[in-house]
This record gives sequence, structure tokens and C-alpha cells, in this order.
Amino acid sequence: MKIKKIRKVKDYRIFRDFSWPASLPEFKDFNLIYGWNGTGKTILSNLFRDLEHNRLSVTDSEFHVETENAIIKSETLGTITNLPSVRVFNREFIAENVFTTTGDVTPIFVLGEDSIEKQKEIDKLKSQLLEKQKEATPKQTEVQDAEKALDHLSIERAREIKQLLSSSGQNPYNNYDKAGFKDKCQELKNQDWQTFILADTAKNTLKKQKEASPKEKVQLVSFSFVDIGNLVLSVNAILSKTVVSKVIERLKNDSEVSDWVAEGIKQHRKKSSAVCLFCEQPLPKGYLEKLECHFNDEYHQFISEIEDLNEQIESSINTANSLALPNKAQLYDYLQVEYKSKCDIFEEEKREYIGHLKLLTQKLAEKKKAVFKVIKLLLFEKLNERTVNIR
Repeated sequence: MKIKKIRKVKDYRIFRDFSWPASLPEFKDFNLIYGWNGTGKTILSNLFRDLEHNRLSVTDSEFHVETENAIIKSETLGTITNLPSVRVFNREFIAENVFTTTGDVTPIFVLGEDSIEKQKEIDKLKSQLLEKQKEATPKQTEVQDAEKALDHLSIERAREIKQLLSSSGQNPYNNYDKAGFKDKCQELKNQDWQTFILADTAKNTLKKQKEASPKEKVQLVSFSFVDIGNLVLSVNAILSKTVVSKVIERLKNDSEVSDWVAEGIKQHRKKSSAVCLFCEQPLPKGYLEKLECHFNDEYHQFISEIEDLNEQIESSINTANSLALPNKAQLYDYLQVEYKSKCDIFEEEKREYIGHLKLLTQKLAEKKKAVFKVIKLLLFEKLNERTVNIR
């Protein structure tokens, strides 16, 4: 019974889905099959050997061979009685019939002296091979058990990671599996993996961050501290300055009386009164002019300078007092502890800042009552300007 062609081969080792091309001639009496290593020549000989032994050696495979009389299908091998007369001599034939693992040799061959020695050496090596195989069996079992344990661990850990990090939308962890876990383990193998271990607090923080519901965007708060150092210089310049005028000693040394007299001059000029509005006695001639020389233009200009600087500082104090930071409830839970700590630091600095400013206003108030004296200079350390941005 002559074989004409191999109609199809599917999933038979490297032959995934082969069909006999129409342009390919059928087998002749003599056929030469050649090709590069790995192109399937040996596998093709195994297919013919399956025909020879009426079996299918590759499970879940399929092939159809067309002969002169019928089409032989691999799925019926083992039940067919009329098969082509096929004899295959390949590596599988040699392993089964010549150099067998059992020592049994199917064909007859002649042993000379050299062959006898070699056969003894073969028998010795086979005995050693059996011993090594016995020794290897427990190790192979250990390896298999370890591989199963690793596979189980990878599946469990990948499932935990997927459940923990999966989310809606595009996320690489939505389809995370054991392959991804093994790849990451391989990546960390040559690194100091202990540096990647998170403390429980850090893990809880990240978990809260991941599970947190979206919140509204917190409005940016921007506030700049004024340069207190420059203010100190300005205040010290005023404290060291005195007004030059025809000074009345009793007014110079008594600020309360001086303030009272200054207001009295305004009232007398406003009412054009030549009589003292307090005691109703006639004012001495030229007395108002004498008092006005004490409170001259330079005096009033200096008072106005003090008041302007004081107003500037009071404005900075009011701005700082009115500054309100966002409520921590507007932030995600994992940010609230750190945010509260930062807020406490800021509030402490703000109190210190306002304290410095109030000290400046106190010194200006003191100077306003003693424009003819030098007031002790401020000596506290200069503070640099700072800007605080809170998101």
C-alpha cells in the first residue's frame, strides 16, 4: 500500500496547521526530504513511525495520510488493521532497539573483544545512571513541590494586590495576575528589597488614600509676611528722632498735659475764643501763639509720620488676624494629621509675627507721647520676609 501524501497535520509538535499544497507533487518510489535543523524532519519521521506502530504518540494532535486505497486518520489509530508497510530507522528506533535503558537489545549484533569492554563500560555507566536517577527523584519531588508552592503563593499575592489596588478606568492592577507578581519579584531580587517594606502606619495611610472618595478642590490661601526687619529700621529711625521747636519744658516732660493742651489749642482756634474754655479767664496776650510754637508744623508732620507708620503696621496685624486656613475636614483623611501639624506650626509663627508687630505699635505710641525725647531702640532680631502658600 503506497502512501501518496500527507493531507493535513495539526498540533503535531511544530506542525501547527499544515495542509498539503496543490502545487506539491505526491510521493514517488524514492523521496528525499531535506531542510535546515529544526524544520521538522525528525518529527516527520516520528509521524511515519506512528503509522508503523498503529498509535498516536502526540496527544491532542491530528493528521490524515492518503494512501492508494484510503485515507488514514490519526484519531482511528489503534483500531486500523490495514496499514501501509512502513519501517522507520531514526533516533527513536535506535533508543528503543539498540542502546536501550534496560540493556535488552532487540536486533542481533556481534561482540568482539573491544565491543565486550565497551559493553561492560556501558553496563557500568547504566548502573551509575540508575543510582543517580534514584538520588535525583527526591530532589525532583522537592523542586516540584517548591514550584507548586511558589505558584500558589504568586496566585494568592497577585489576588490580594489586585483586590487592593484595582479601580475603575484604566489601571494596570485591574488585570494583575501571578505573572506580574513573579516579574516584580524577579526585578526586586537583586535589590535591597527590605527598603521597600512599608510600616503599618504608612500602609494604612496609602490604603486610606486609595479608598478615599473624591473631594472638592481646596481653595489656595496665599499670605505674605511683611519684612519686619525693615519695619524695625523704620520704627527705630522715628524713635531716635526728636522735634526741634520752642519747647515748653512743662509740656515736654508731661505727655498727658501736652496732649490736653494740643487739643485745647484746636478748640480755641475753632471757636476763636480769647477766653480760656476751661477756667473762663481771659487768655494772656500772645499765649496761644506761644503754645503753637511748641506744637509747630514739624511737630504735626512728625506726629503724622508716626500715625502713618502705625496705621501700616496695624493693617498688617489685622490682615494676619483675619487669615483663616481651610478646615482639615476639607482634606483627605490621610492628609489631615500632617496638615494639622503644619497648621499648628503656622499659627505659632503667626502669633510670633503679630507679637513683633504689636511691639512696634507700642513703641510708636510711646514715641507719639514723647516726640521731644529719644526712645530706646528696638533690638530684637531681624526677620526675613516669608510667603506662605497653603493648598
